[in-house]
Amino acid sequence: MLDHIDSIHDKLFVFDDISGLLETVAKEIKAATSDEEKSKEELPYSSSTSRVASTQIITTPQIGHKFNLLPESIKRCFYYSCLFPKRYEFEEEKLIQLWIAGGLVLLYGKLKEQLEDEGRGMKLFWNSLFQRSSVVYPNGIPRYKVPEQLEDEGRDIFEKLLWNSLFQRSSVVYPNGIPRYKVPDDVYDLVQQSCPDVFVTTADREPTATTLHSLLLLHHSNDTAIFKSLYESEMLRTLILLNEENHRSRIRQVPPDLFLRLRFLSVVDLSGTCIMELPTSIENLKHLAFLDLSYTPITILPDSICSLNHLLTLNLRYCSELIELPNSISKMLSLRHLDLEGARQLTSMPPSIGKLTNLRKLGTFVVGREEGCRIEELRNLNKLRGSLAILNLENVMDGDEAERVRLQDKWYLTKLEFQWRRVEWGDKAKHVLSNLEPPPEVKELKILHYSGSTFPGWLMLSISGFWCLTTIILIGCGRCTHLPSLGKLPNLTSLCIEEMHALKEINNYGLFGIPEFPRLMKLELDGMHELRKWWEIEVGDMPRLHKLTITDCPKLTTLPMLEWLPSLRHLEVTLCPKISSLPDGAPPNLRSLIIAESPKLEKRCRKGKGEDWHKIARVPDIWIHYKQISGIKTEHSQASDVIAAFYLLPEHLRRCFLHACFLFPTDEKFDKNTLIQLWMAVDMVLPQDGLRLEGIADNYFQHLLSCSLFEEEPIYSAHKWSSSSLTRYFTNKDVCDLVRVEHCGDEYARVDDEQRSRFDVPAGTFHCSVVSDERKRLCSSFGPLPKPKPNPKLLYKAKMLRTLQLRVFDDGIIQQGLDDLFHKLRFLRALDLRSVNIRLLSDSIDLLDELRYLDLSNSCIQKLPESMCTLRNLRALKLRNCRNLIGLPNDTSKLISLQHLELQCEFSCIISPSIGKLTNLRTLDRFFLERGKGFGIGELEDLNELEGSLAIENLQNVLDGSEAKQARLEEKQLSILKLQWNGRAHNAEEVLACLKPHKNLRVLNITNYGGAKFPSWLWSSSFSNLTTIILYRCENCIELPPLGLLPSLKYLFIEQINAMERIDQRELCGDGTAGSAQTFPSLETLEISFMEMLKEWTGIAAGDMPCLRYLKVKCCPKLTSLPVLSCLKSLRHLELTHCHKISSLPEKGLPNLLSLSIRNCPELEIQCQEGRGKDWDKIAGIPIIRINDKRIFGTGKREQSTGVFSDEEEEEEEEEEDDDDDDDDDDDDDDDSIGEEK
Repeated sequence: MLDHIDSIHDKLFVFDDISGLLETVAKEIKAATSDEEKSKEELPYSSSTSRVASTQIITTPQIGHKFNLLPESIKRCFYYSCLFPKRYEFEEEKLIQLWIAGGLVLLYGKLKEQLEDEGRGMKLFWNSLFQRSSVVYPNGIPRYKVPEQLEDEGRDIFEKLLWNSLFQRSSVVYPNGIPRYKVPDDVYDLVQQSCPDVFVTTADREPTATTLHSLLLLHHSNDTAIFKSLYESEMLRTLILLNEENHRSRIRQVPPDLFLRLRFLSVVDLSGTCIMELPTSIENLKHLAFLDLSYTPITILPDSICSLNHLLTLNLRYCSELIELPNSISKMLSLRHLDLEGARQLTSMPPSIGKLTNLRKLGTFVVGREEGCRIEELRNLNKLRGSLAILNLENVMDGDEAERVRLQDKWYLTKLEFQWRRVEWGDKAKHVLSNLEPPPEVKELKILHYSGSTFPGWLMLSISGFWCLTTIILIGCGRCTHLPSLGKLPNLTSLCIEEMHALKEINNYGLFGIPEFPRLMKLELDGMHELRKWWEIEVGDMPRLHKLTITDCPKLTTLPMLEWLPSLRHLEVTLCPKISSLPDGAPPNLRSLIIAESPKLEKRCRKGKGEDWHKIARVPDIWIHYKQISGIKTEHSQASDVIAAFYLLPEHLRRCFLHACFLFPTDEKFDKNTLIQLWMAVDMVLPQDGLRLEGIADNYFQHLLSCSLFEEEPIYSAHKWSSSSLTRYFTNKDVCDLVRVEHCGDEYARVDDEQRSRFDVPAGTFHCSVVSDERKRLCSSFGPLPKPKPNPKLLYKAKMLRTLQLRVFDDGIIQQGLDDLFHKLRFLRALDLRSVNIRLLSDSIDLLDELRYLDLSNSCIQKLPESMCTLRNLRALKLRNCRNLIGLPNDTSKLISLQHLELQCEFSCIISPSIGKLTNLRTLDRFFLERGKGFGIGELEDLNELEGSLAIENLQNVLDGSEAKQARLEEKQLSILKLQWNGRAHNAEEVLACLKPHKNLRVLNITNYGGAKFPSWLWSSSFSNLTTIILYRCENCIELPPLGLLPSLKYLFIEQINAMERIDQRELCGDGTAGSAQTFPSLETLEISFMEMLKEWTGIAAGDMPCLRYLKVKCCPKLTSLPVLSCLKSLRHLELTHCHKISSLPEKGLPNLLSLSIRNCPELEIQCQEGRGKDWDKIAGIPIIRINDKRIFGTGKREQSTGVFSDEEEEEEEEEEDDDDDDDDDDDDDDDSIGEEK
């Protein structure tokens, strides 16, 4: 029957009289229905799914009534949609393709029913068989076309489900503009209860022998063993591999026997994986109808794929490494969708692709020179729809060959791109383009690198036929001297013209031949190097133009009259040095003006002084040479440059900044990662194909930081393990105060002490912060104020709340009130309880199905309820500095969506068993090893998404090197790593040798290591990013590893290596280079502390440590002398503490030192007495000298310090030294952290 209808499609396009036609169509369809059974045998994927039980009933009144009234065929399609995880958002087109491939869309079922109903007559199914064209033609006669039968049947089903609220359109606007849909949560939960066993998602149930459709959640695993769970389901029809959060899976290959076992597969979706090739065994999938390999690095397809006679869809979208298609692909006659969009590595199409006359989707066609690969292969592909990019048009022989394409006959194409990849001289390009006239319903047209001197007639004169055209992009048409008469296009909204170097004038015979452009909103002119004049704009031209951009037009001297553009809001003039003035009269509604790299115009527009200033003075936002200047005092322009930058942001970035202002007042500093996680929790980060959400959010953050909407504050820590600054951020106060007043509205609510007792949060609030300033209450000038009265019902109306931040103390809303809140606020996605006086969480937290972010840091929490392990959407759990916490729930491993688990605390937390199941984890700052099952280092094996910092403690519990290798640290892109033993271990050397980290590591801390030597990987040249090394309490080591050649090492801390007696700087270069290599080329800070046996330090030569600025030697009681320090040209700060046997400073002095501190070094103190000591002359020129408690100013000029510490920071360091003197024995308790200081 498919062939019968398609034959009608090929013959008929325009019908004025349908009476005779209906009789012909009826004969065709009735003939086809007699072969219905035969068609089903030929298309085996269209049967079998009917085995789904028809007795499944949903009993919930509202949803169940709608669902139970649906036909069984539509129910099956809906069950199929519920294969995807909860809240998964899908595109309509792909879902319909999956339905068709899975045999869920009945072939022409609706037409057959109408034919069998004799009482209706033929005219009743006219609208089902033919579609009325959306084009309004000049003669007023409507035209019709044959619809895409299978796809339209699927669309009807989709619309019915959407109409019955079983599908819901997503509120997220995706970059490609294509809407996405999802199954509402309440509907999804109910359908899962009644879903037949033939539909299985592996996150919920294991496949069985009766399973027909399965979705396999990968959780970023790279283990092909996950496929083995499917082998029992030999009748499986659907296999979809899904990567949560749109991240690429690490699966690199498909087991060769998979397609031998699952021979009845009709749908295989491998999109987004790392698969580079398909096994040839795919030829066994005789029933395969849908194969999706989009966004994979696959380079070539096996020839055996061409034997798949029933394949309908082959999706190769954005396979950027794909270099060729199989030569025999023309044998796949059933193929309807071959999506090659973004596969730009293809150099030619396979031979005879024109035989695939059923193709609806192609995306890209690369013209070749060989026979069978030429452009005329498109001739019979009249069912193509959507977008088509025709590349390498220089390979078209002549206009006659282009004419044979019959592009006008391809009615369903809506987006067309014509691209040449090299410049051709002569008229060949014009003849080619002249014969590639698009179909009348095209909406977007893009022409790149066209080398003709004029545009073809259909673009110059017959433009009125393109009624649907909304966007035109002309790039690199370097020889064209005139523009086409585009003003007649009634629906054109966007026009972009770039690099048209031969165009000299835009005049009444060119762009504005007829003064119209009734709907044009955006006009861009860029790279027009010969453009000299733009004739005047007439009254009535471009009445809706919203944005005008003119860039890189170096010879343009004047602008047209802009005052006739009533809707113009944004005007940008850049790189136009010859434009000397603005036209008289500015557009009446201009809101933004940008002038840059145009010196004459910049001079005339200087604020208050320029001759053209009066023309633009009323424009709110004016930017001259990348600097914002103020216009007249309006609500926008009263603010600073940064406020203006806020108003120029895209909407999604403004929402993100507003959210940050709400969560963090101007006096509260925040961490970048915390803010990003909060953005993601409430869906403020828009997905982009192929990018991780965290990366997209980080780009958002950096953009806001570059606009000074966020400000950073490095915090230099005096902690002995700190080697770099912490960076905290805060919001710009001026902007934050303004946007809170003008933009928050009812969506945000911030409740303080005064409001809490008399204010109820409105029902329309999505984000709420309840704050209490305890210090203000206690320190009032009137004495301590009374505590605000509790208001347990404060939040009860805000049932749609998404974010709740509590900053209150001893309030009724805490502890007792949380249970009620969890019952009321079922849609919470982010719950922030930092620093709250709460000891237990209610078991009812499991009601927060939507919860994605939970922060209990710095709280008094003692125990977490087991019920929280059912929160399958929880992505971030923060428990930093929860000192009373005694452990995690036993079933923490069930939190399968968890990405961030922060446990940094002064006291140890017992980790939950089987943490290795949380394969989505990206943050796990501490991991405690035990000997029991599920607590070993092997739990780290599959946590390959880990990043940031990780401290592995209790390494004495690792049995041997083979167990240590299970951690596979080399595969984890950690930036900070701490390896700590908390007891004796005879195998420490073997274990450490097998814990080599990733080459991108920046900070390494090795603590309590009991080996006699360090592993060779520690000084490997592959660690080019390593900036910090901390070696602490490695008491059995007798020598330092050769760290001197690490190119990026900036900070080195060595403490309590008690067996070491000697440091030879030359040996730190490693074997074979001593005496010749420069050691520590980037080192800035060096601390050597508590080395009880160290007697000698020698070997510093000229050129060593050229960047060293800070040197500290502490508690080395047997060290008798220092090496020559005069060659350390960058040394600015030197501290010597508790070094009793050092009796003098190096002979050549310390010429570049800014500060010197000597404490508890009795012999050296005598030699450095002011004016009397033998070494006084060596140090007299140092600006600041401290000897014990005495501060001496030397005779040298005190320059402004550019070193590591300011005066205040030096005083803090001195205080820390005092503390060290008092409790050196307590240092054991200070080594528990590396992540927080970095």
